[in-house]
Amino acid sequence: MKNRDSNDALSALLAAAVDLCAIWLAQMLAVWIRFDSGWIPLAGRWIPPVVRDPDLYRRYALAAAAVLPVYLLVFQILKLYSRPQEGT
Repeated sequence: MKNRDSNDALSALLAAAVDLCAIWLAQMLAVWIRFDSGWIPLAGRWIPPVVRDPDLYRRYALAAAAVLPVYLLVFQILKLYSRPQEGT
């Protein structure tokens, strides 16, 4: 039984780590799409040209990392990392 508990704990830890990496990467992808992809115009007829901040990615990466504990807390409250019940 101890081996199974260890596997469950390891898989929950791995799932949390993968979730946090995916969330951080998704937020950074959103920043890239918004500011550097060219898919969304940053200047237009009524919008003045924008001078891009050289620390843009660093600031967004820190903000995205700061929000990760909130995601982890919400996922833990929703019991996404608990062992599923067996049987009915």
